[in-house]
Amino acid sequence: MRFADRAGREYSLFEASCLGSPEAEGPFFPSGEDDLRPAIYAPDSSYTYFAASALAALFSGDIDPRLSLRLAESCFAEAPPLLEIDEGIAALDLGRGPTGSRADQDAAFLAALLGQAVKQGGPRLVLAESGGAEGLALAEAMSGIEGLETVLLYPEGSNPSSLRPELLRSEGGCLRIISVRGGRDQVAGLISAAAGKKLGGREITAAGPANPARIAARILQFAAIFASYRSRAAGEFFFGLPESDGIGLASCLWAWRLGVPLTGAVLPFRSGLEKPGFARALGSEGHKLVSRLDEERPGLMKSLVAFREADPAAAAEFRGRLDSAGAPRIDPECADILAAASRMLDSGLRGHAKVFALVERSLATAKAGRHGAPAPDASIEPSLSELSAVLAR
Repeated sequence: MRFADRAGREYSLFEASCLGSPEAEGPFFPSGEDDLRPAIYAPDSSYTYFAASALAALFSGDIDPRLSLRLAESCFAEAPPLLEIDEGIAALDLGRGPTGSRADQDAAFLAALLGQAVKQGGPRLVLAESGGAEGLALAEAMSGIEGLETVLLYPEGSNPSSLRPELLRSEGGCLRIISVRGGRDQVAGLISAAAGKKLGGREITAAGPANPARIAARILQFAAIFASYRSRAAGEFFFGLPESDGIGLASCLWAWRLGVPLTGAVLPFRSGLEKPGFARALGSEGHKLVSRLDEERPGLMKSLVAFREADPAAAAEFRGRLDSAGAPRIDPECADILAAASRMLDSGLRGHAKVFALVERSLATAKAGRHGAPAPDASIEPSLSELSAVLAR
């Protein structure tokens, strides 16, 4: 598999991941006719081996089998623990990493690839927005990798992610926080403009959720989960995802496109609200990725994606069941997945299908979320010149 931009230029996994965002209108799109079925149907294999086999199958021209295994052992060390919730519904706990969020694994995969890039091409600077679990996961993943420095930007007037003090450059770490005068659009535009440039003596990698390494990690995760847990599904196999996880949905559909024989995906929307359109539900980059795939396979979204209403009372009940079982408290949006899954099964699929809901920890209980938000190292206008001046210090 390779990655392409809107202009049709193709890049290897390493090339696209080191840029993070193309010069043409982004994001990068997966490209190729690779087939994951031989990897996921390998007999008697572990989650790690499934991930390594899928990685080698997708990127045989970029990553040799030994590196595939090392990356899998580092980033896909164990299958997400599975907790049976109800007939036909199981929760997969993605909150086992440093921050308790689903972003930990794909951030770790990006960090591992960039660590290889540093060995070959010298120091790099990782640039991303500081917001919620995203900033936390990237800061944790990049820490301790020689040659990588992380800079998190956030809109002035909002709060940056809470971070362990020892990660900060002011405390001896390799992380800087910069406030940008403007909103999220200005921050995103600045990151996109900086991708692939050389600022402050280092090449810039845009490290947001649409970075190709992070998309690849999500595809590998879906493939390895299916391979590990397909025997637990009595018939049809669905993934349950939060409505806001557009990149996750895009990655899930690309996994299907590459041969993972899942039945579809379930996304919730809240009771009392108008059923969401795909554009609002997916977010900008996720929508572009899904739209590209829908262009290739017209009607794909309608055939594979089920939006179902998530009643607040049902979501609260499922959250309570997890609490009673001693599981870590999950994010409310994840409880909505369970309620939506139950609604879908009640439409005639119960006993014939299973929904594997991907859940993460509530930020209130996330391991890295217990620290205060740091003061910014600088405050800048959303311009490359001002960002460059700060990075040169």
